[in-house]
Amino acid sequence: MLGCNCSWNIKYELAIEGWVLVSYQPRHVSRASDATAKPHDLEQSASAAMAVGSMREGVPDELTSLGELLAKSGVAPAEILNVLEIECKNLGIRSNFNYKDIYDRFPTNLSKRGFDATGLVEHLQKRKDERGMACYVRTSASGCVSKVFFQLDNSLAEWAKAPNCNVLLFDPTHGTNKYKMKLCCFTTISPTGQTVILACALITYEDTSHIEWAFRCFASTFKTPPVALFTDSASSIEAAFQLVSSKSGEIWESVRHFYCIFHLSKNFWEHIHPLFATKKDKWHKINSLFWDIAKNSDATFRGPTEPGQETWSQKLHPENEDFVDIMNHLQREDDSLS
Repeated sequence: MLGCNCSWNIKYELAIEGWVLVSYQPRHVSRASDATAKPHDLEQSASAAMAVGSMREGVPDELTSLGELLAKSGVAPAEILNVLEIECKNLGIRSNFNYKDIYDRFPTNLSKRGFDATGLVEHLQKRKDERGMACYVRTSASGCVSKVFFQLDNSLAEWAKAPNCNVLLFDPTHGTNKYKMKLCCFTTISPTGQTVILACALITYEDTSHIEWAFRCFASTFKTPPVALFTDSASSIEAAFQLVSSKSGEIWESVRHFYCIFHLSKNFWEHIHPLFATKKDKWHKINSLFWDIAKNSDATFRGPTEPGQETWSQKLHPENEDFVDIMNHLQREDDSLS
């Protein structure tokens, strides 16, 4: 704070633009304590009025609609301030408002605001130039970044460890950032059993065209296709996979598409558990059977087994007591619903 010996207190703060007046408080003289003091006029210069919130007039009514429209369109407060000040000059009216007035009056709709990816694009381009790390960026018709794909460190070396038998998991997340873009991770399983993130994509919409673009970016970067792709059951993912695999010569012609166990288990719970809501023992048996099938590969039950271990044919045999009990119960529930 910088003070002075006059009849007011002024507070300045150092900003990018230099020293800025942020508050102004007149110091009224009490005539009871000073018989010689004379009444003074209240300071109302433009700078003084702008510094005190109660003395500012705020955004003129003529510009309110314009400010609201800009905010809903995702325009930042600083840009709204600039536009309204220019409009004030055009209309010949006083611009007695500042950044805080704009910020408080017109909250920006960040979901509509264009993704300012200047720093990200520069960083990705630097990685590509210096280390050969693949990246792809696409913009919308309005010039805003709509799709980004980038490879992570050591991902090619990880993919090369099992060139002919890699599995790939693709999992988009919904609206995890202020721009509501979808983060899509491409992951695989290392020889040690750990999950490894190979690449990521940021897409504006989780639709077929955006997902197909991400698939093709991955194929262009990692060259060798996976043996299997695991995803959730979203129709847009299924449609995108068909576009890159259904025709001869396509990038993932030989790839098989499966739904991941987690999403299958959610679907299983949603549709099967209600049938056993009052029969916890039976639900425990059928849920255990589901996870036995999910967690054990075909190889587990193909050859000689350990003492007491069932093969697939034994576990799912029509004469298996637990299996028969469960199937009979499901059949009865199905008959009752129909």
